[in-house]
Amino acid sequence: MLRRENDLRTSAETAERFRAVASDPGGWLKVALDLQLQVAAEFNLPSTVGVDALQRAEALLPGDPEVREISLYRKFNRCQDGSLRAGHPAPDAPLVWVAAEQAGRGEETAEKRVRGVRATSVRTSVHSLLREAMGRPLVLVAGSYS
Repeated sequence: MLRRENDLRTSAETAERFRAVASDPGGWLKVALDLQLQVAAEFNLPSTVGVDALQRAEALLPGDPEVREISLYRKFNRCQDGSLRAGHPAPDAPLVWVAAEQAGRGEETAEKRVRGVRATSVRTSVHSLLREAMGRPLVLVAGSYS
């Protein structure tokens, strides 16, 4: 599966698809996911199983040299350190605040019931929270699942 994903990702057609969404901040993620869904289908796997296997190959096969070498995340990682340093003002970024107590904050509010617990998500931003903190320390907890 990883070899097939690698073949698709490095094709001229996929390069063109990535170029076509270059101005869309999340566009490249959609292209990558579409490729992974295609690979899962080609291997007759349910989409969630196939995509999970591709995205977690290194965790599923730790230490496997071929998996490490073919890993597109490692091979084509374009991330680089930014210029933000300790003491610099925090850049603004959109956030979603999830807490039942925060109903009514922000402009967009959506209530959901998950396992009997009422949760409210509210769109806000880093700068908005800093203004509300009025000089008090502010801790943001964020996570990513991939």
